[in-house]
Amino acid sequence: KPDVNVFYNSGRSSVDVRYYGNCNGYVSVEIYDAIGNKVTQENLRAGTNQQTAVNIGSVARGIYFYKISNELFVLSAGKFFVH
Repeated sequence: KPDVNVFYNSGRSSVDVRYYGNCNGYVSVEIYDAIGNKVTQENLRAGTNQQTAVNIGSVARGIYFYKISNELFVLSAGKFFVH
């Protein structure tokens, strides 16, 4: 299972996603607000040691949740804060 790091980048209004290790196929990055509404979803080509920025636009301050998965399982899930 890859090691995944996710953090909010306020300067670019994006969520930076970094994953290390092998992951074949595609990876889905989903972002949800605190009440469960999907803010965005991106499907990214997987590989080894990847980094990408997922644009979330001008969202309100608060807690957001992410889920990163491939065709087989959830690679990582957690939360981040927009302030």
